[in-house]
Amino acid sequence: MAALLKWDPAKVVLPPLVATPLIRLLGLAPILIIVFVLVGGASRWVRQRITSPQTLATIQWILNRLQEDTFHEENAAGQPLHENRVTLFKHGHSSYHLGRWLIPVARSGHMTQGTDIRFRAGDDPAELEGVAGRAWALRSQVIVEDLPDLNQFVLSPATQERALQEYAKKTFVTQEWLRKRLSKRKPLALSYYAIHVEVRGARWGALVIDSMNPKAKIGLEDEGRYRLMAGLLQKVLEGV
Repeated sequence: MAALLKWDPAKVVLPPLVATPLIRLLGLAPILIIVFVLVGGASRWVRQRITSPQTLATIQWILNRLQEDTFHEENAAGQPLHENRVTLFKHGHSSYHLGRWLIPVARSGHMTQGTDIRFRAGDDPAELEGVAGRAWALRSQVIVEDLPDLNQFVLSPATQERALQEYAKKTFVTQEWLRKRLSKRKPLALSYYAIHVEVRGARWGALVIDSMNPKAKIGLEDEGRYRLMAGLLQKVLEGV
């Protein structure tokens, strides 16, 4: 289309059957070029935000396997699997909020799938939220244990306030963020393990394991499993 703009019908004479439609197209060329550029950009934007069902199914399988292998003892003892969850977050723009965020892509298990949790993750260190944001920013693992149990609604106001302050400080969120979660009756874990996920050498997101157990699973076998699964996710996500 850009080459057509250089065509001079007076210098390069074509048969009427060919010249007539080309002349009409020539008049629309500037508009069509703009449309093509916009459509190309929009297509790329949509492509970056759409994950194929096959890829999502593979990601879900990896998260489920990680959950089952890590917490098989707890599950065998009767502790529900949804009390020990694995969530994959992707770094990018949110459809509803300005700035850059870590947005959930998939979560292990069948319960608590409809999560709306997200963490601010801009370039400014002051804009980092949560263990996910910290792991993503530092390109490292983040371990948080022995958090106060904010799911108990029988705490006195003074005790609740101290617990909120401690929880917020240890998990890198604000007290207001915690209060919103509690107002929605969303459970808050007692321990976290987070590790960053890279794709083609660039920071892509974070893998977060939250548990109702006060102690995180951070033995050598556990950490080896986390890194293995993060590597598998990297290979899967390279095609996204």
